[in-house]
Amino acid sequence: MQSEPQPPSPKPPRKQSLLTIVGSTIAAAFGVQSSKNRERDFQQGSIWVYIVSGIVFTLLFILTVTTVVRFALGLANRWHSGIKKAANGRFFLGNPVLSARGQPRPAIHLYR
Repeated sequence: MQSEPQPPSPKPPRKQSLLTIVGSTIAAAFGVQSSKNRERDFQQGSIWVYIVSGIVFTLLFILTVTTVVRFALGLANRWHSGIKKAANGRFFLGNPVLSARGQPRPAIHLYR
């Protein structure tokens, strides 16, 4: 009695590293995930890991964009508050330079 050779048992799914999960999430977010890696992710990993990592990535992305925009608007507000209006109706940046007639002459002309 010969027994049939047993096919090799499938390898148990390997647990993916944090770096692999983060890399797959970022690649998927920007639309550059390869089909090979996508198949690997769903064969080896749990769907919930990728759902949670996608939500965390989205929240971090929104927080980063919000922070950059607030920083840029803060800089623009500080720059704008340094602009003053001269007596002749023109705007200048910083302290006015007085002309020969004693009127403020803008150092940098910023027209309306």
